[in-house]
Amino acid sequence: MQSSSITNISPAARAAGCPGFSILVNGSGFVAGATVQWAKPVGSVPSNRTTTFDTTTGNLTVMINTADIATPGNATIDVTLPGTTQGNNLSNLVQFTVTAPTTPCPAATTTSTTANARTAALSSNSLSPAISASRRYVAFVSVSADPATNASTGINKVFLRDTCASAPTDCMPQTILVSAGMGGADPNGESGEPAVSADGRLVTFASEASNLVGDDTNGVADIFVRDTCIGAPAGCTPATLRVSLGSSDGEANGASDSPSISSDGRFVAFGSTARNLVADGSSAPTGAFLRDTCFGAGQDCKPSTTRIPISSTPAR
Repeated sequence: MQSSSITNISPAARAAGCPGFSILVNGSGFVAGATVQWAKPVGSVPSNRTTTFDTTTGNLTVMINTADIATPGNATIDVTLPGTTQGNNLSNLVQFTVTAPTTPCPAATTTSTTANARTAALSSNSLSPAISASRRYVAFVSVSADPATNASTGINKVFLRDTCASAPTDCMPQTILVSAGMGGADPNGESGEPAVSADGRLVTFASEASNLVGDDTNGVADIFVRDTCIGAPAGCTPATLRVSLGSSDGEANGASDSPSISSDGRFVAFGSTARNLVADGSSAPTGAFLRDTCFGAGQDCKPSTTRIPISSTPAR
């Protein structure tokens, strides 16, 4: 008997009425000839979609048609392995959400090595730990707050662990969710690549989720900062800020990754394929950027994004 299991899919949501795209299916037990099945609405008879098996990672890429996401609703994805005994060769079901229409539609998904590498980084099983300068706080990536339960299905999230190192004796170790959706909801996309400010209060990370902040409709990975309110004055409310934005706070038109944060939490550096973060006339396909969040600055400070000149070739 053959068996396979889906760990997570990326992306896990798409806006209705947008063009077809590809989904990366991460899991175990996949083989050449495996086929992803799509069922919408949930419970309907599934049908096969064009599927590619990656011999290097062991994961699958499936093409979803424009007609598949014509209207909002939920769908399910599963994997069937080559074989003649239907039912014995099926994986678990994973839900995909077709959200309400948005304008503009996300940029078309590419199956290039670069794009897959970025998605794989967010979807990997690595904990990707990042420690605060005080060594008390550690951010990590996991399906759940307890990595020992990661055998279950789910998407990777970013958590922050208070280890109580060098803390008062009455400190109790605890773990909090950093990549939280609005209103305390679960994020609807993969998150990863965390970095922590010196005092552990601010955590930056990359995420493909579209429900961490309002009006996130670009359909690509963005960079966020979570204010956990650790050590903040009374009255602080934990909140998430998107930082991969242009000077006019417009959405990035390309994916962003690899964030790092200054010790005081004010500045965030990151990489991005977006071409609209700065108005310098550059046509460079990738770039490194710095976002001044104005955290801790005076009221006259205005958040802004600048390009970091790290190449010997002038922007053109």
